[in-house]
Amino acid sequence: QQAITMKSGGAGWLAQGLKASSTHVVEPFGYQNRSQELTRNKDPALNPNITELKNKKAWEIVTSPLKTIPMTLFMLYMSGSTVQIFSLMFLIYAFLNPIKSIFSVNYSFAQFKDLKSIVIQKIFFVLANVVMLMFPLYKCWSLGLLPSDADWALNLAIPQIDQYSSGGFSLLS
Repeated sequence: QQAITMKSGGAGWLAQGLKASSTHVVEPFGYQNRSQELTRNKDPALNPNITELKNKKAWEIVTSPLKTIPMTLFMLYMSGSTVQIFSLMFLIYAFLNPIKSIFSVNYSFAQFKDLKSIVIQKIFFVLANVVMLMFPLYKCWSLGLLPSDADWALNLAIPQIDQYSSGGFSLLS
């Protein structure tokens, strides 16, 4: 290794001891060449931690719909108990997000194609989104937007009246 001396002269510092043809550069203190490690870590067969991390990330995607439960419940609570434009907008939002997630399950798990079995995570992801659909369904029921027993009363037969009653006087005299 060569020693570098710095001399102060005139307008600035002058470095002496470096040759222009020198190709070897001294690495800074604490520097480690990790280019070989990075190429080794890209191969999942050589590093089993990548498959574990991908499996963990897949389960995080599964539980992501359940993390939105508090916000959805708060929005549905704040939308009120009457049918108006804002409560309908919140209901549509609460319905569409889980439905879009159910239909895009393969897209959500596309980055995990190389895992052996991702079917269990996909099933639980769909079930978590079905749970998220229960909240707007309950809100529709509480607003009276879903059919109930009273809506089917028109189809019931009118009962035959077997007995008549009148006040304290006679109708025959």
